[in-house]
Amino acid sequence: MSKHKHYMPVSHLEAGCDPKTPLGQTPYVWRLSKDGEHQSSEWKRILEMAEKVQAAFENATPEKRKQMTTALSTPLADKSKSMSIDDVRELVDHPIQSLLSANVTGIAPWLFKMPFLILETTDSTGFITSDNPCVWFDPALYQKESPFGAGGLISPTLEITLPLSPNQRISFGNSS
Repeated sequence: MSKHKHYMPVSHLEAGCDPKTPLGQTPYVWRLSKDGEHQSSEWKRILEMAEKVQAAFENATPEKRKQMTTALSTPLADKSKSMSIDDVRELVDHPIQSLLSANVTGIAPWLFKMPFLILETTDSTGFITSDNPCVWFDPALYQKESPFGAGGLISPTLEITLPLSPNQRISFGNSS
């Protein structure tokens, strides 16, 4: 018997089910592994495409290379915001380590703009949490037709909750 058993209330599981579950199919929850396997596989597809383009470029005639360079150039003014093929390889090999900083840097400014509340308990049990303690919940995702931005940081009904300590949690929310 595994010592790693977690029990979740049905209400939590239902709220976490994919709202786009096809008719006739049992609702399901997306589960991402801690080792970044999902993120790695997504970036691996991009890496494979980039390697095909790189191989085609290396085997092309000078005229074809010029055409490819023109076709593949981007209008980015700041080339420092582009990624090299080595950057993509790093994302495939170490997705969590590579993406964590960018995610925190990207999300933190949005969180600081949202109203928040720190809740504290004096109960010796503290707040009950799980292996995935950060919860994003947006009731707008469960409407028949989700409005633009539902589930994202711009959604007026988004609620984000995460623990600060066993006895404190912080809740961010756009709605009053």
